[in-house]
Amino acid sequence: RSLASKQDYQMTSTLKRDYAGAHSYHIHSISINSDNETFISLDSLRVNLWHLQQEAQRYTIIDIKPKDMTGLTEIITSGTFHPTHCHTLMYTTSRGRMCLHDLRSSAVLKEPARNFEIAETAYPTKHFFSEILTSISDAKFTNEGRYVLSRDYLSLKLWDVNMEHKPVQVFPVQTHLSGHLPMLYHNNALFDRFQCAASPDGKQFATGSYSNNTIIQSRKSDAVALGAPPAPSQFSMSKPNPDPKISNPSQFEYSTTKFNEKVLLCAWHPKQNIIACSGTNRLGVYEQKKISYEQDK
Repeated sequence: RSLASKQDYQMTSTLKRDYAGAHSYHIHSISINSDNETFISLDSLRVNLWHLQQEAQRYTIIDIKPKDMTGLTEIITSGTFHPTHCHTLMYTTSRGRMCLHDLRSSAVLKEPARNFEIAETAYPTKHFFSEILTSISDAKFTNEGRYVLSRDYLSLKLWDVNMEHKPVQVFPVQTHLSGHLPMLYHNNALFDRFQCAASPDGKQFATGSYSNNTIIQSRKSDAVALGAPPAPSQFSMSKPNPDPKISNPSQFEYSTTKFNEKVLLCAWHPKQNIIACSGTNRLGVYEQKKISYEQDK
């Protein structure tokens, strides 16, 4: 009996439940609760709470839609549940706020239990692009739930859940682009929404950038950039994929940046040092080893 070739197998999916009709706008975030029974879905103005077994019923627990849409000044950009406290959730906004809510406080959540935001007085100067740059595109709790990692266009920020007025660490990202904001605005690159992820021990962080680079930032050392893996010419289980190119993000230049090749999505394995990131039409999965610039020589 001969072994079946890989062409004999095809991965398919089957729809089990359809949670429909609850959003008027594009759903940009979904988060499973630690109780393994409920989840939230988020669009730009609402957060809905669902039970996994009851697709026909949902509860709108947060609604920031104004009565007059001309008065809209803020939208929801991402959201997630706390990793261990099933009653705690957080969402981020286009005004640079992270709102922490407790489901036990009310059926409909109005004012957040904690509001993480850098005061406007902390910024030395304001300009036309200030509000866009402060918009938070993504935020994630670390595994133990003590810290929150947020991503805006030019930085990663690490927040302590017990300190609302400022982050405990700020890691610059894409500093080579900060002098070219007008051009980035006109080609819409300034509105790209990059995700972020934290390692299982909460000591390293990952986020995407342009030119198919994934940035790995440590709390105690400089960042490194992982280039996109080479496109395989033929599927092979016997040959390991070559290591990605490793470079120093501080040496990136605007003139060589490929804005059509961007890594917007990334995730870190909850227990292992394995990172998945998506750039253009490829998914890269990296197993972290000892990273050094020497590998690029």
